[in-house]
This record gives sequence, C-alpha cells and structure tokens, in this order.
Amino acid sequence: MSSGSLLNGYDVVACQDCGFCFADSIPEQMIFDHYYTEMSKYEYSDHDGIQSDTDLQRFREAADLISPHLDTNVSLLDIGCATGGLLAEFKRRGFADLFGVDPSPACAETTQRLYGIPARPLSISTLDQLGDRFDVIVLTGVLEHLRDVDFALNMMKTCLRSGGYIYYEVPDATRYDQHFSAPFQFFSMEHVNFFSPKSLTNLLARFSFSCIFTERVTRHLSPIAIEPGIGSLFRWDSPNLAETPFMRDDETEAALRRYIIHGDRNKCA
Repeated sequence: MSSGSLLNGYDVVACQDCGFCFADSIPEQMIFDHYYTEMSKYEYSDHDGIQSDTDLQRFREAADLISPHLDTNVSLLDIGCATGGLLAEFKRRGFADLFGVDPSPACAETTQRLYGIPARPLSISTLDQLGDRFDVIVLTGVLEHLRDVDFALNMMKTCLRSGGYIYYEVPDATRYDQHFSAPFQFFSMEHVNFFSPKSLTNLLARFSFSCIFTERVTRHLSPIAIEPGIGSLFRWDSPNLAETPFMRDDETEAALRRYIIHGDRNKCA
C-alpha cells in the first residue's frame, strides 16, 4: 500500500448548459495516471490482496444487477479491477472469458495469482494497447476519478465491440447529503466528477450509448459507512439508433449545496 496526495483541493463547478458538476483547477490526466500507477491504495497488501467481506458483498450486488442481462459466454473486461474481486464473482457465476486491467502492476499481478484471471497493468490512457475488443466492459468506482471523461470514453470504445455493453457504477452526488461517513468525505481528492443518473446518461448518449437500465443503489464501504451509488448498463449503438433525449441535470448542484451546508455532521448513516 502506498501513500501520497494527488492534490490539495479543488473548486466544484456546475455547467450552465447541462448542469453536470465537476472539480475544476485540477491536474492533467497524465498526473492522475501516474498517481494511480505509483500511489495506488487498492492492492490490499495487508490482506495478501484479498478484499474484505464488505467489498465482496458489494461485488455480489453489482453482479446481481449485471448478470441477468448477459450470457455467460461473453467476453468481459473489468477496468480498474483492483485485486480481481469482482472478476472472481463473475467467474463463480460461470463466466469464463474474463480479463482485468488496473494502473497498479501489483493489482494486475494479484488478480492473476489469486484467481487465475489474466490482467494487465494499464491506465485509461493506454487501453488501446490491449489490442482486443470485448463484449462487455465493467467499471465500478472508476469514472468519478477521471479528469478527462471524453477522452476516457473514446479509449474505452477502442476495446469494446460494436453493440457491446458498458456497466458503470459511480457515487450518486444527488444523495451525498443523505449519507455521511465523515465530514465532506464524498469530496475525496480522488473524486473529481459528481454524477446523477441524468448526467451519466447524457454523457453516454453523446458517445452513441443507449441506456438499458439505471438504478440508484446503496453500497457499504465498511460495516458502518454507506455510499449512495448509481448502477447503469449501456449499449453501444450506431449513432442513428442511440437517440436518448437530453435531460438537463437540475438535481446535482442543489444536492451538493445541501451537502456542503450540512456536511460538517460527523456521523455515519
């Protein structure tokens, strides 16, 4: 496990046109890539790479959402796989064509060692080095960390087959004020995008993805700390088929203001 700081602070701003909220005055993507390669905290080295029971339950809940929409013979890529816990859950459910990528070389090595699932140490910026395309891409707790989401979506499309699926799970910024794990914890220095179901759907629609489902979920980060989340499955359609209507996000800015006002309550939900 490494220690270090990505940045000392940021401004939270809202787009006047679409309402999407994000961190401003932050480093370029290459700085983020270096941080997650060299300073990753997701190796779980104190437990030999094995994630906690709380983490494993969170993976089961994510797989419960995704699995009914997939055949077990699909090829599935987990971007930001950490030490392979979610991939292992899919393996237990009969999925065999699995692959993981993570910026941390230690995470990729641990995924292969613990579960026999191939993995490579790649960042979002180097996904095109995979050279393969998959039927399904899964990202849980990743998109909120990426400075340049447009670039990231284009890179993900280099390893997704046309007509393939992407599943995202991100924190739900519209409900931060309802769940406190620590004062202002949801303004983590690593979290630079603040999604609502509307803003996530708007983003994917711009890249010709149609929404299969979007659900508000509740995930335990520890036995007492809760993170509100969004679980969404999208299909990569041709541009003329992905006609998801634009919906301005009028929720997130107001919700973040509530969170800022009340975020000094040091309690766990």
